[in-house]
Amino acid sequence: MKKQVLIGVGAVLAAVVVVIVLAAGFLSGSGSFYYTQIDNSKLTEGAFLQLTVSPIRGVVEWSELTYEELPVKVQERYDALGIE
Repeated sequence: MKKQVLIGVGAVLAAVVVVIVLAAGFLSGSGSFYYTQIDNSKLTEGAFLQLTVSPIRGVVEWSELTYEELPVKVQERYDALGIE
């Protein structure tokens, strides 16, 4: 009987830890930035998109940037592809 109680308590604790980790990831404001350029009539001609991406929620914010506003490392990658 004690063994079953300990297994039950362990399972509950493990479930609580999983919920806390998922909640922390979901609520965390820190995200990664991704940059892309697309052809779309609703965006400024030649604009780039900066996407803020959260691990669980996906894209949480986006903004238009000009080529000059891109970080230098990103500009170098686009220069290597012949895009400006």
